[in-house]
Amino acid sequence: MMTQLTGTRDREHLRLLEIFHYIWGTISCLWGLFGLLYVRLGVLMSTTFTGSPQNQNFSHVFSELWIATSVFGVVLFEASGLLSLLAGWKYRKRRSYWFCFVVAIVNCLLVPVGTALGVFSMFVLNRPSVKELFYRQLTSAAT
Repeated sequence: MMTQLTGTRDREHLRLLEIFHYIWGTISCLWGLFGLLYVRLGVLMSTTFTGSPQNQNFSHVFSELWIATSVFGVVLFEASGLLSLLAGWKYRKRRSYWFCFVVAIVNCLLVPVGTALGVFSMFVLNRPSVKELFYRQLTSAAT
């Protein structure tokens, strides 16, 4: 049985997680779009080969590696941002406990802000009283 103080604290923490996920999701998506500039820089490097044939080969390999790494970063930030935005909505509705938990793990990959948000999320989600809030919302939606 959940006490009144614990329930209020849990609701407050879930509300904070909702807000932080909206903020982090927006920042992450914008940062991912900024990464497109790095992709463009890699394309410029691959099209402007100069020097000896040995240097051209090295430049081509370097620019392709640069592009691949940049695209990976863009995809990681965009996916994390969209997942965080969706998790914020799920925190509001108190739905999909495991989805929120997986998003917390994914956020831990994006150091340092994502890691802080992910650890705080896992800390809050591991409380039995929070699990009960998610479960209660699930059973009330089913009836």
